[in-house]
Amino acid sequence: MSSSKRAAGLLPTSKDLKYVSLADSMRQSILAGSWPMGSKLPTEKELITTTGLSLTTVRRAFQELVDEGLVDRKRGAGTFVASWRARAQRQQRSIGVLTPEIRSYYNHVIRGVQDQLTKAGAGTALVATYDWQDDVEKVALDQLLESGVDGLILAPSMPHGEEGRAVLQRLHQLPVPVVLAERSAQWVGPSGRMEHVISDHPGGAYDAIAHLVALGHSRIGLVVRTGSYTSVGVAHGYELACADFDLEPWVRELSGHHAANPLPQSAVVPTADDLQHSDITAVLVFGDREAQLLQSILLPRGVKVPSELAMVSYDDENAEFALVPLTAIAPPKYQLGQLAADILLRRMRSGPLIPLEQIQLRPALVIRDSCGSRTATT
Repeated sequence: MSSSKRAAGLLPTSKDLKYVSLADSMRQSILAGSWPMGSKLPTEKELITTTGLSLTTVRRAFQELVDEGLVDRKRGAGTFVASWRARAQRQQRSIGVLTPEIRSYYNHVIRGVQDQLTKAGAGTALVATYDWQDDVEKVALDQLLESGVDGLILAPSMPHGEEGRAVLQRLHQLPVPVVLAERSAQWVGPSGRMEHVISDHPGGAYDAIAHLVALGHSRIGLVVRTGSYTSVGVAHGYELACADFDLEPWVRELSGHHAANPLPQSAVVPTADDLQHSDITAVLVFGDREAQLLQSILLPRGVKVPSELAMVSYDDENAEFALVPLTAIAPPKYQLGQLAADILLRRMRSGPLIPLEQIQLRPALVIRDSCGSRTATT
């Protein structure tokens, strides 16, 4: 075996069929960029000379790459590395999407996934939900795998601690590539080697407080619905902003409910009472419904929004329909779904040869009437 053959990286291993091993070596070289898109590959004769393999073996290897859409064979011209667009058009994928619900928030994520797959001409999404129930979640995931999906975009229940580590270990062992959506494995440290796209909820909350500070407020509260992944990030962002802007924290938690079941108005009354009788002049509320409930209690009592109490809500699902349209922090839900699909497609095409992608998107501030910014600038 010559050193030149070893250097070419095209020799088969004894444990594999020769054409499979040759195709695999060529595939890795293409995906690693050794042969850029549009470049001409070695001819059959050149490969026979370089590898010592038969014409039949070389042709079968080429055909496998053609079938995968990695290369194009042009009669009389040779074999060329296909463009990504051409590959996408010929590689129809089935993508499994698992979310805790299809209402509101995750509906936008799912639509982003579906639109990106359509745009890339890369396949379709199979959607399953578990309605925030752990036992249903496992069954739904198994059903997606049994359907033969090529990859998964998952927003699983993911507690921290040992239970969370066990969840991550199971996800690592799945037989197809996985991208997490609005979930991250980074909390376990460098061992959290899973691709994800997440919203920067601490950053979004921080931006809300910074906006209220810029409007002249120095007594800013937080009302946060607990029991969700988002609430942890919102609370952390509020704490960071209070430290940076030298604000005294004022926090009220709305708990005792499941994320799938909205709070009744009666559960918000004590917090409304606290706000009305405090010196708080502005408040960040997670989420939109809770902010709307506060308005429905405070406005009839004569509390004026925004002149007496400026409000910013977090989520921007239906903030514009509040009695006083709510300025809101809007996580990039649709874009998050698009990016998750894009990352998964790249991973399925390139395998382990490209860098791990862990992306964080900063939410946007959408200004409406409830914060007083429009009044202050007109």
